[in-house]
Amino acid sequence: MADIVKLSSLERTKPMLGGFVKTEVAVEILRTLNKLEASGGGQMALIAGQPGCGKTKAMWEFKCENPQAIIYSVTAGEGGAFCAAQELMRTLDMGEPNARRLAAERRRIGDRIGAGNMLMLDEAQYIVQHNTRGADSWLALEWFRSMADECGINVALIGDLFLLGMETALPQLWGRVSTNRPVIIRETVKSDAEAIAHSFRIEHLPSLQMLRSVSKRGGLRQVSNVSRHSWVVSGGKPPQPEDVAAAIEDLKIFDMRGK
Repeated sequence: MADIVKLSSLERTKPMLGGFVKTEVAVEILRTLNKLEASGGGQMALIAGQPGCGKTKAMWEFKCENPQAIIYSVTAGEGGAFCAAQELMRTLDMGEPNARRLAAERRRIGDRIGAGNMLMLDEAQYIVQHNTRGADSWLALEWFRSMADECGINVALIGDLFLLGMETALPQLWGRVSTNRPVIIRETVKSDAEAIAHSFRIEHLPSLQMLRSVSKRGGLRQVSNVSRHSWVVSGGKPPQPEDVAAAIEDLKIFDMRGK
């Protein structure tokens, strides 16, 4: 009888690299989102950090574990309550909002999301309406505060450090989000950059030191970018320090600001 050879054992497959990594920042964010989820409803929380620190990846990991949660990714230039109502009603297949009945539409949206469920606003800083001739309008955040109160949903405001301006612009709302374990990320910590590198099987100390420098330019997103490109440079083999250095140079990481 001929031997049966398992072809899969002879195939060269690409290693599974990257993916979601439970960095210190991710753990902090997930703890806050899980606390909000367990609150019973009507609560708000703030997650603010520099770009590329892992906020969005942690948010989507929470969504994977809690599929009933709703994500609204705000787009620059589309701030204000009416734009928010438009996008949320489109997402929830509710038609178009009536601009004259925004309070009623807010309650309809909240009821559709469901008491006790989560609404996560990604890039929430864009909810604020910027005014080049005067003060910015933060009132749309109050629209979501009312939705949380009236409909019993939880609202997570996730965005960049601009959101810290809420402390001055909306002190009452700031006091409220401050009670629900706010997460504020001002810089990328060394251990998080190394955790991302390890997920790409990059272990050498010189490589980790280079990727730590990269994290200061573009956060963990850039660390992932360089780590992934290092595998291209290495020809599909575990990257060596020279591969990481070549990837950094090829991606022009330190040329973007003329340096």
